[in-house]
Amino acid sequence: MKKAIFITLYSMLVLGCLVLIFHYGYSVFVNYCYNQGIYSVDAKPLQMFNWTEKYIAYYNQGNIYYQEGKYVEAVDAYDTALKMKPPKGKECAIRVNQALAMLATIGDLYQDPAFADTVLQILYEARNVLLEDDCATEDGDGHSKEAEQLKKEIERDRNEIIGFQKRI
Repeated sequence: MKKAIFITLYSMLVLGCLVLIFHYGYSVFVNYCYNQGIYSVDAKPLQMFNWTEKYIAYYNQGNIYYQEGKYVEAVDAYDTALKMKPPKGKECAIRVNQALAMLATIGDLYQDPAFADTVLQILYEARNVLLEDDCATEDGDGHSKEAEQLKKEIERDRNEIIGFQKRI
């Protein structure tokens, strides 16, 4: 009986180690491919086997979607990463990427006055993403310089559109 329990525990330990080794190795592979400009690698297998930092797989998948021009999917992946409670230092990077993906969905709509309200809505939503958890703040003293800079750019674009609407 003791031998069977020992074998079971040992097998579970070995299996757990193999999963961790797979996760680490595949994560390194995904990051390597991403850094080489190869965005066709699927980071989804990391979502199943990541027990310690679940947000990383969704963050990486969001980055891949963004590079592939799948901005709506990137926004969703970043949103899921944020729901996984990343550490404070990583959260702002995810928020900046999510806001950038939201802004990328605007595309050519920015230049068409007929879509000004839609563009403004997206700008407000992207700005609000940056303001959450003080990555950026109204006073300009948020946790992230990148979030603060992007917030300023969004506000500049928003004011430009509002000014254009007033001239019409």
